[in-house]
Amino acid sequence: MRYRLLGTFALALGIGSAASACVFDGVVGNPFELPHPRSLEVAMAVYGATQDGRIDLAAGGPVLDGQAGLQRALWRLQRLGRFLGSADAGEPAVALVLVDSALWVRLTPAPLGAAVQSHVAGPARGDVIAVSSELVLAHLLAGRLSGDDALRQGLLLLEGDPVDVQRVASRFERIGAKR
Repeated sequence: MRYRLLGTFALALGIGSAASACVFDGVVGNPFELPHPRSLEVAMAVYGATQDGRIDLAAGGPVLDGQAGLQRALWRLQRLGRFLGSADAGEPAVALVLVDSALWVRLTPAPLGAAVQSHVAGPARGDVIAVSSELVLAHLLAGRLSGDDALRQGLLLLEGDPVDVQRVASRFERIGAKR
């Protein structure tokens, strides 16, 4: 389990730019570029949460590489899209990067939840940027962590236009454990 956490740090430090492939593609990019400037911040928050017991590494399941890992990540992201709920047409899209895999996806508001487009090059103009990890998603979707707590603890970071960030934050706050 400790190796998965170390892998998160290595990926936060070692994956190339937003336009590069994710680790599920079996490609390792420039070891000095981050998938997002705040990736290390999230990786450190996840590490701290595992060390003090707020997050359980085992809850993320076994480490999966290649297609199996990608399929599990996309399954979780599809569920996240449904949990975010339907949104008005004027709601901003969310460009989400998972720091443990450098996978960028775009969650676009749709009538039955957010539609997920994977392997995007990064955020599009007007997107709210979200930075998190698959382990955090697993805890949110299992009800072991609330969206509000993830935001407050730095396990999920949002960037963009302040009004849009607040609108997206309110959608994330409805996910996960109830207080």
